[in-house]
Amino acid sequence: MTDAEKKLERQQEKEEQREKRRQERQKIASLHGKKRLQYLWDYYKVWLVFLAIAIVAVNIAVTIVRGLMTKTLLQVSALSADYSATGDQMQKDFSSYIGGLKKHEELSFDLSIDLHPGAVTQAEQVADVKLQVQVSSGTLDVVLVPDYAFSYIQQRGMLMSLDDVLSPEEIETYGKAGDLAYASTPDLQALSEQDASEAGTLDPEGESTVRAVTALSSLQNQTEPGTEAAEAEAKTVAETATEIHSSPSSGEQMYGVRVDDSGVLSDYAWYPTGQKVYFGIVSNTRHEDMALTYLHYLKGADNK
Repeated sequence: MTDAEKKLERQQEKEEQREKRRQERQKIASLHGKKRLQYLWDYYKVWLVFLAIAIVAVNIAVTIVRGLMTKTLLQVSALSADYSATGDQMQKDFSSYIGGLKKHEELSFDLSIDLHPGAVTQAEQVADVKLQVQVSSGTLDVVLVPDYAFSYIQQRGMLMSLDDVLSPEEIETYGKAGDLAYASTPDLQALSEQDASEAGTLDPEGESTVRAVTALSSLQNQTEPGTEAAEAEAKTVAETATEIHSSPSSGEQMYGVRVDDSGVLSDYAWYPTGQKVYFGIVSNTRHEDMALTYLHYLKGADNK
């Protein structure tokens, strides 16, 4: 076959392909509704499946890459804050305080957990579960806690001792102002055994905080509100709460710093005037230094 014949053959093939596409377009145009969709599916389903898979794969890849690239510098949970308040303004202000955020960096302020220990209701159970899941998963760094809930979370091993975290100067300054919160050290071994009896698992080390499985088990077996059992459970919570001291007694450690009277937190109207609020660092935080910087911000210290 000569070159001229080969060229003519290729032109004929192109013409045939064009004619097929023209006829296909006419066929599709003549169909309507379900018939058109059925035709497209019958003749293009392989390519449509590949397209769908490609779109899903791209979305998954983008989500993974975005998650890997995003660095959360600090995650704060303001417990029992005003439900109508938001954390947007504090996020902006604290971002400016630390010199701004770089690309893919973020701060998180959550005001959704309305925790009221002793109130045996479904809402309280849900709030308790959410807090315990955040703590046990290691995604939470700092809590702001009203005084009536401080002992509840501290005695469950959710807060780290601040004795070796704060500087001697800070301890002296906050101590003179009566802003330090001391409490007895929680019995983590007893807590772990209690978790095991409730959730059916025992942590051999006996050093973990309340686990998510325990929280979910507690939710599933929650006490019926308004019953005698509910009243007894509420009474038990109140009786087992340890008193907060502004100065240490024998065997007590420092777990919180009062921040409502610093003048910074009140600007955001998260809590009612006169409500004592304490700052605490979560026991398994990954951002201890940034947590301390946030404390300095709340207490009005200069940014260093």
